[in-house]
Amino acid sequence: MEIQTKNFLPEKTYPFKFSLLLSLALSILFGMISTFLVSNASFLLKLVYSFAFGIVAFFAPSILSVIFVKLIRKKSELRHLSFISLVGMSGYAISFIISLFARNLVKESIIIGLSVGNSLVLISWFIGLKILLRSRKALPLCLVHPTFNILSFSIIGSSLWVITPYLIFKLYLSIAVFFIISEVLFYLLNAPMKRNLGVSSMDLIVSFFGSRVTREDIFGKLMEKIGEKVTTYVELIIFKTKKGIKTTFVIPGIHFGPFGSAGGSDYPYLLGKGNRIVFHSLTTHDYNPIYKKDYKIIEKIIKEEEKKAMSLKAYPKGNFFEIGSRERLIAIKFGKDYFFTLTRAPLVTEDVEESVNILLENKAKILGARNAFFVDAHNCRELGQIASEVHLGSDIARNYEKLVEEAIKKKIKEEKLKVGFAHVQTKEAKDLGKGGIKVAVLKFGERGIALIVIDGNNMLPSLRAEIIGEVKENFMLEAEVYTTDTHEVQKSGEKEVYVGQFTSANYLKRKVKEAIKKALENLEEASVLFSKREFEIMIWGEGKENEIVATINSILALFRIIAPAFVFISMLIIAVLIWAI
Repeated sequence: MEIQTKNFLPEKTYPFKFSLLLSLALSILFGMISTFLVSNASFLLKLVYSFAFGIVAFFAPSILSVIFVKLIRKKSELRHLSFISLVGMSGYAISFIISLFARNLVKESIIIGLSVGNSLVLISWFIGLKILLRSRKALPLCLVHPTFNILSFSIIGSSLWVITPYLIFKLYLSIAVFFIISEVLFYLLNAPMKRNLGVSSMDLIVSFFGSRVTREDIFGKLMEKIGEKVTTYVELIIFKTKKGIKTTFVIPGIHFGPFGSAGGSDYPYLLGKGNRIVFHSLTTHDYNPIYKKDYKIIEKIIKEEEKKAMSLKAYPKGNFFEIGSRERLIAIKFGKDYFFTLTRAPLVTEDVEESVNILLENKAKILGARNAFFVDAHNCRELGQIASEVHLGSDIARNYEKLVEEAIKKKIKEEKLKVGFAHVQTKEAKDLGKGGIKVAVLKFGERGIALIVIDGNNMLPSLRAEIIGEVKENFMLEAEVYTTDTHEVQKSGEKEVYVGQFTSANYLKRKVKEAIKKALENLEEASVLFSKREFEIMIWGEGKENEIVATINSILALFRIIAPAFVFISMLIIAVLIWAI
């Protein structure tokens, strides 16, 4: 499911220097407009006054607010704070300029303009600190910028306004009105989540939007209230040589989501450091980890098993084959141990639920396999294509079950194993995660297969076909392309980003060929061990993602209606109070 955030928030904030220069330019512009509206001085003096007024009235409070908040909230990035301040300053200046136009028509228009302007500043900082940056000190910090605004006007002084305790009272009264009305708004927004999941909507929204601008583990404490602890597994295929561990295939029984850096989204990168390759197991979004930090549980197991493997006898031979047409199974056999790849390419290849993994593994063992590890290639989906998970009892699951039976019964001559490994970075690729591209070349006598694992979330079918075609042509190897299904490249609940969507096919093909060339250069004899360990971990749980997405969408839909009315009513009440008192 997709969260409808289009046009709801900016995709990015500007760099600090850009926001700073833009604030300065706008301050001078606003100062010029204000000065030319009220001053009778000469043109040259108006220009001087414009610069001075813009700096003191608008720019100085804005930049001082950024510095003050940064000192209090050291973790905040200057680019975020300067962007929030820029938005608030612009609203404040525009409100003041409008009041200058109306000064001969409306009683106390200047005071109303300052009050409304400071309320807009308050709204900007409240949204920025509370919702985007998740600051617990949002309420007192929201008052910093308005206070600096008031101080700046007391310094300037003018016949148009006189700063008195009475005026200050009116300005802070407008702020109090905003907070009272905001409490009503947040009460209304909290209702859907409290009713459906028993947690605060504001907590969810704060965590959700915060993920767009930070790299923190934002969902942990919140999701702990509605998640569940399960026992799952990590499967390891360890290839070793006389020198040590050549590479380790890591297949954790979790899903790499939900998005950004939340939960398990960047587990493929964290678990795949060094010469490890992380594959996508047969799991769905129900198995999204709650905590990012829990990858250390899996990492500890991997290190223990790799250390143990160096003293154990390993199997030195194997071979591979492929069976099936619509549903396809790539089987790599090492004696009684099997590594199976599921794919429907060029048809859409989507998540396979955990129960199907149990079915296929038990089927293989009943027929004589000692170990049978299954991965989802997750390697085919067109942009906008509708896809469904593979569930137990479906035609797809039954076809895979038949293929497993056929594979286990198939006789194939095993040859001496050689393994090559390579890793290439792809920092230029916007649709890939930090893990880049990893390749394992497995040679069995004269035959070989390249397993190309891209740290991404599914891929365009045409790109997969081109990569496989060029690998066969250039290296005389069979090949399959996998994605880890990382959701690191996906923003908070928005549309999935597929490999090849933003990065050119030529660039990716060049990187794949670079990796395979490196892997072939370090090809060496190896032997293999299979290992499987269980562990406990907190996950989202069955159906939770759909519930959360639906609830967030309902909150956002409500917010789109209520928020404009909230701002309008707040400004109207403030204006009436200032005028009447």
